[in-house]
Amino acid sequence: MDFLKVFTGAFVAFVQLFPYAVGASSWGYFGSDGPSHWSDVSATCGMSSQSPINIVSIDTIMSSMDAFTLSKFDTTTGLSLNMVNNGHTAQLNIDGAAVKVSGGGLTADYNTAQLHFHWGKTDAEGSEHTVDGTRFPMEMHIVNYRATYTSVSDAAGHSDGLAVLGFFFEIGNTSHPGIQKIVDVLSSITDAGTNTTVTPFMLNELLPSSLDNFYRYSGSLTTPNCNEVVTWSVFPQSIKITSSQMAVFRTLQSVEQNDDGNHNMYNNYRPVQAMGSRKLYANFNPNAGARPSVHLSLSLLALLSCILSRMF
Repeated sequence: MDFLKVFTGAFVAFVQLFPYAVGASSWGYFGSDGPSHWSDVSATCGMSSQSPINIVSIDTIMSSMDAFTLSKFDTTTGLSLNMVNNGHTAQLNIDGAAVKVSGGGLTADYNTAQLHFHWGKTDAEGSEHTVDGTRFPMEMHIVNYRATYTSVSDAAGHSDGLAVLGFFFEIGNTSHPGIQKIVDVLSSITDAGTNTTVTPFMLNELLPSSLDNFYRYSGSLTTPNCNEVVTWSVFPQSIKITSSQMAVFRTLQSVEQNDDGNHNMYNNYRPVQAMGSRKLYANFNPNAGARPSVHLSLSLLALLSCILSRMF
């Protein structure tokens, strides 16, 4: 009986650490396990309010949503951080210190549970969301669950359960000091299913300098079971990262074999999904100061040419 208890406890701990170990081949990002087959894993993945999306600037509806309030993002007191390679991404689990988000048009407080990343094989791809068709080399998701629920898994069963903050990365020439704190521990979680304790640091070190502007829409988790329970906030101000920092993410090992025949983790992003009848909001004007399109400029030039030809 004691042996059974020990075995059961060890198995539960293993599943909690590596949630994709059981049935790990049922979904992935390549081949017959790729995103086009996810609806076979979960019918929800084929529904009409899925994420990510292509954010089309001219389709946004202006909204007066207020700024976000991030609680305990500026402290390490009572904070516990653990970095996990769960076989599909690098995930930083966040515990303690009452870390939470509110405001930003949300109707309640949301506890911060974890953040994770999606990246590409090259610096030309990797983000899940796109903006006017432009894809970024990496995207970070900060996952928060409504405080009235007990956990992310509990909240995933409720339509108002999750609020996810999405941030884009762009290649720059200077190493980002906040992201470097993530990069520094990736070598400790190279293999799928491994984890390491991270020396606490202030979470706002990972964020862009301003959180004033953001897009908002209703969508889903971007991995199976694709629950349509997410209030998405995607921030246009990017975070800079160097090519060498990006390269370290690609050294992580995935549970699945990629198209190159190895297990290097990359292209762990879902293609954009149809917007359908959903509305896209923004608390700023993304088209302010936009230049006329090339087609419009050529049309004006042709009209001016026609007028001049008739005058002379």
